[in-house]
Amino acid sequence: WPTEMPDSARQALHTHVSRLRAHLGVAATRLQTRLDGYRLDLDPADLDVTQARGLLATARTRAPRDPAGALPLLREAHALWRGPVLADLTDVEAIATAVEGWAQLHRDITDALIGCALDAGEAATVVGLAGDMHAADPLREPAVLLLMRALAATGRAPEALRTGRTYRTRLAEETGLDPSPALA
Repeated sequence: WPTEMPDSARQALHTHVSRLRAHLGVAATRLQTRLDGYRLDLDPADLDVTQARGLLATARTRAPRDPAGALPLLREAHALWRGPVLADLTDVEAIATAVEGWAQLHRDITDALIGCALDAGEAATVVGLAGDMHAADPLREPAVLLLMRALAATGRAPEALRTGRTYRTRLAEETGLDPSPALA
């Protein structure tokens, strides 16, 4: 509770922790009871975010010489996201900051995945993902560039050019800025 704790908070917390222990099974010993609350004892390597960062780093090293070899790593990293991260806790400032960092990591992984697939000649497998990334943040230029590349690589050059023109117009109208030379 980020503000004042309700009267029923202590009992609700105990109930949730009890249920969590049941779900953890043999790993329940990792959930420690402490004087000031509970602590889940995890090795950083056990965290999805650590695994995702490692996979991204390895894929980035491999991608320039072997984009097809980097693709499985990026797909594995991308698959670690199974929905919004801690969406119901973002009213806590520290958690909101962490969630934004993880969202940026997810964007980086998705951009790398799309770029690698394009470089490996697998544009058709990521054109939908590129469209989703652009729709999620239509003023983010890397997403526009990746979508344009994916569309062009799948034989949809007119649509790619329309996407670029629409972006240029929207960017100018909403921010007064011009796109980077890469978009030209």
